[in-house]
Amino acid sequence: MTAAPGGEPLVRDARDGAVVTLTVNRPAARNALDTATVDALTAAFEAIDRDTSVRCAILTGAGDRAFVAGADIKAMAELDRDGARAFSERGHRMADVMEGIRVPIIAAVNGWALGAGCELALACDFIYAARTAKLGMPEVGLGVIPGFGGTQRLALRVGVARARELIFSGVIIDADEALRIGLCNAVTAPEDWIVEKIRLSAFFNTNLEVVLRGLHAETVLIAGVLTNQCIAATSKDAMFRDFKPIVVEECTGTTLPHLHEPALEMIRVGWGEVRSLDETLADLERLA
Repeated sequence: MTAAPGGEPLVRDARDGAVVTLTVNRPAARNALDTATVDALTAAFEAIDRDTSVRCAILTGAGDRAFVAGADIKAMAELDRDGARAFSERGHRMADVMEGIRVPIIAAVNGWALGAGCELALACDFIYAARTAKLGMPEVGLGVIPGFGGTQRLALRVGVARARELIFSGVIIDADEALRIGLCNAVTAPEDWIVEKIRLSAFFNTNLEVVLRGLHAETVLIAGVLTNQCIAATSKDAMFRDFKPIVVEECTGTTLPHLHEPALEMIRVGWGEVRSLDETLADLERLA
């Protein structure tokens, strides 16, 4: 992996069971993205995708000040027109790889996530922010717009009106405001992040999750016989209308029997597939 000054890798990786944590490792530059770092991140996520024993990835930044403070302005100042286009295309490819890999990615935003750093977080499936985090897309102050696909991903995350407001104004918001508008999933004190990481990682360290993800459907739902709770394994590229729930017929409406048939009909209308318990168990046995 490409090294930072001093021989340290630009992206550090650490393994904890089935969970890999990637750390952007340019603290002196507030983890800003240059070409080499973008390439290192792309390679790291491609390697995660090839490793079938990995079930979850966490992305964070070195130090306690920045997740990724943005693109490396000093490096960008040296780019000509072709170089700028190539850099932007690299950023698009990195984000596309992140969205396309088979495991979910959690952004642990431990500080500034501005410009390209916010775009990097948006390419993750979940964004969990420290109370000290700052997020935004202040590129308008430099006369440019987000260049790694952030105009689209931000709108998908917070809605078009909010995305326009953030991009047009360049305003930087704190973690609580990011949570309020739906930019992040949760806010936690920096010292509590390790607890949150353990909680989030627990599901992805289970064998059941691996088995469920092996079923050929965008979403697998198995209703619990006793509680009607659901276990869900959802692929990352499924849009709402593309979800394909697979529901065990005998396990639906068991606590409220009169809802059994209506529930099944609603599932079918909602692009779902109803299978018998024997069929589902046979699928699980083949995959085990």
